[in-house]
Amino acid sequence: MATIELRTGKDGQPVYRVKVRRKCQPPQTTTFSKLSEARKGAQVIEGVVLEGRYFTKREASGTPSLT
Repeated sequence: MATIELRTGKDGQPVYRVKVRRKCQPPQTTTFSKLSEARKGAQVIEGVVLEGRYFTKREASGTPSLT
């Protein structure tokens, strides 16, 4: 499930943070400058996580995890 939070960026402009949480998956967060982009991004991220195609940056780079 995705949630969108309105936050204030360092420059004082509104920033929308998308947080996608799925059972047995680590939470994924991304920020957008426009609400419409945040809504589209939330749908894309949810779909990718559901399909099992989402990889963390560490996994994608090939760096072994420390845990």
